[in-house]
Amino acid sequence: MRLNDNINLLSKSLDAYSIRQKLINNNISNSNTPNYKRKDIKFEEILRKITIENGMNIKTTHSKHIGNNNGKVDLEPKVIVDKNTKSRLDGNNVDIDVEMAELSKNYIKYNVASQQITSAFKRYKSAISGGGR
Repeated sequence: MRLNDNINLLSKSLDAYSIRQKLINNNISNSNTPNYKRKDIKFEEILRKITIENGMNIKTTHSKHIGNNNGKVDLEPKVIVDKNTKSRLDGNNVDIDVEMAELSKNYIKYNVASQQITSAFKRYKSAISGGGR
């Protein structure tokens, strides 16, 4: 794994959680709009699929060794419109309780990713400055 891979992944995660925050807020504000369909972002599923398909990026000595992943990964979040959730009589499928729970989960995920990226930068700073000597 290259030095910046973890930070790049965390940065993409922060972007995705920020987009999800806006979508959830939009869902909540449109909870009484007739025929409005809730929106969400597809990110964790993409991340999980890429991780399973590509495995861990293990350092190898030859390009044909198992685990060598030199290709770039497309980890772009995708906004989806939820048409499968049961709608109310007015055609709206936003459930305020679900949205508030999703808002809380997203807040926690964002904070964890933020803390991880802050810790990574602190480790880099410590390494650059000589580890506190």
